[in-house]
Amino acid sequence: MCAIQLNQFGKHILKPWFSAVPVLKKHLEYLLDRHANYAGVQAKPDDLGEIFSTAWTRSAIADIVDKGIGHLTQVGWSIGK
Repeated sequence: MCAIQLNQFGKHILKPWFSAVPVLKKHLEYLLDRHANYAGVQAKPDDLGEIFSTAWTRSAIADIVDKGIGHLTQVGWSIGK
């Protein structure tokens, strides 16, 4: 997706929305950190259930990657899976 904005000369320019990609990256880092924490040193609280299990984390990562690919292809980047 792109946003139409005016530059300093009053002309229309297209500005891609790249801000979503860093947010998705931080989300991935958070998931990996929590998974590593609960899989290793720290005991996972019982009320989390399957959240942050290996299977759950893999599924969540796949969803985030799919969203990232969607954002990149919307701005014209070619992505191969």
